[in-house]
Amino acid sequence: MTPHRTVETTATAAAAAAAAAAAAAAAAAAAAAAAVAVATIATTVAAAAASVTYAHIMPCFPQFAETERHRESDRKQKRDKEG
Repeated sequence: MTPHRTVETTATAAAAAAAAAAAAAAAAAAAAAAAVAVATIATTVAAAAASVTYAHIMPCFPQFAETERHRESDRKQKRDKEG
């Protein structure tokens, strides 16, 4: 192998290594961005789940709301009797 070919081969290998390193860095950055996105979504879902309360859910189920009105009426009658 001539010295010219050795330099050319070394330069090609160095360029290929640099391209591979750049691709690895880009993949790592994409993975980090995906991790941040997943964490953000998970936090948002957890916050939304925590903010849902009995008062939010009950209007969706009128039969349970009716039961709750009966319970409240029973509680009021019991308080009045004890009171």
